[in-house]
Amino acid sequence: MKNIENLSIRELAALICENLNREGLKATLSGGACAEIYSNEKYVTGDLDFVVNYFWHQNDEIINKVMTALGFEKEGRIFINESVAYSVEFPPGPLGIGEQSQIKPVELNLITGNLSLLSPTDSVKDRLAGYFYGNDAQCLEQAMLICQMNKVNMNEIRRWAKIENQPEKFKEFEKRVGE
Repeated sequence: MKNIENLSIRELAALICENLNREGLKATLSGGACAEIYSNEKYVTGDLDFVVNYFWHQNDEIINKVMTALGFEKEGRIFINESVAYSVEFPPGPLGIGEQSQIKPVELNLITGNLSLLSPTDSVKDRLAGYFYGNDAQCLEQAMLICQMNKVNMNEIRRWAKIENQPEKFKEFEKRVGE
């Protein structure tokens, strides 16, 4: 097993993604880990959330095999490895953001493998969904950080927000992000 304790969040996520892919599972990193990556670690999460892109009766078996091989132990719904700062979870799929179910992940090619993750634009929408539906002000801050540090498609975010029917919260986001 590869020594994983000194890997960056990107490298660790890519290693997990690559090993799942070798076993036939395509998974996409989402949630706060994308916010950490796209904010250049100005926001720090404690977990990696991977959504398996399709349902298959062997998903859990493959996930358990891969995570065990990487030194993680399952504790309830999450996987823990004491040598890394991140727990790993596999929330149920399919990959979606609010009412949007057609998500096209981006790929980063790293030394530890290929990482499939939400695009910066989709990551903003993912964080805004937490703000819209969970009233999570921290998610709003994360969305703003992503916008400040990445090229995002504000027209696409605006289109998505209209479908989500959260005009007041979206106005607050636009005001704060300076759009």
